[in-house]
Amino acid sequence: MISDFDQWANLYDRVYDDVTCDIPFYLNEASKINGSVLELGCGTGRMTIPMAKVAIDVTGVDISPAMICKLREKAASSGVILKSHVMDMRYLKLDQIYQLVVVPYRGFQSIMDVKGQEKCLNSIHRHVEHGGKVIIDMFVPSRELFDQYNDISYQVKEISSCASRVVTTVWHRSNFDRHNQTIETCLKIESIVGDIVKESKYVNFNLRYLYIHEAEYLFKNCGFRINELYGGFNGESFGESSTNMVWILESEKKSNA
Repeated sequence: MISDFDQWANLYDRVYDDVTCDIPFYLNEASKINGSVLELGCGTGRMTIPMAKVAIDVTGVDISPAMICKLREKAASSGVILKSHVMDMRYLKLDQIYQLVVVPYRGFQSIMDVKGQEKCLNSIHRHVEHGGKVIIDMFVPSRELFDQYNDISYQVKEISSCASRVVTTVWHRSNFDRHNQTIETCLKIESIVGDIVKESKYVNFNLRYLYIHEAEYLFKNCGFRINELYGGFNGESFGESSTNMVWILESEKKSNA
């Protein structure tokens, strides 16, 4: 089951606005498409809005009504034209076929079981043209990831705002289920002025991690050819030290179709 991301709508930009390393990569891919682009798990538009500035026809899909509402507000204030839908990526029902489908920033991993991931890929396959491109990025499960205690909160970032003099600190605490390959994480987001914590908010998110050969089988079984696997967003080769898996897939005719 995909987690309820409505709680994130007013916090997402504040916490993840500094995540920009993947944006040039996706913009470059979108700019090559002389047609339509679909983003799944679009959230508040961190990627959707920049893509809509370089691509002809961009659609964003997210399961959270609050996230889509925030996306529409931001698009309107930016003068950007795009389409958006509240929809589960496992059960897409869109009246359009796309040349490019992207699932950035671990969005695919928000689906917490293999059957759900298969449903998502089959749904994508029905909405991308034959020979069309699909890009999915994931994190690589590493030893460092599991070297965490589930009763300890770890600080992962500190964000300073010169305008408001507010410092935002982000802490996480995670529980790992190695059998089901899932991670349940609670984030604590604190707003600090001087030495005083003015506000603390707690939000949850869950992810399912995949290993490389598992992902390969899943993609091929759902009708996709693997054209490239990058280890990052600069086109670097995937290797032992890679922390990202950036999959470039091509839609093929299914053998059982």
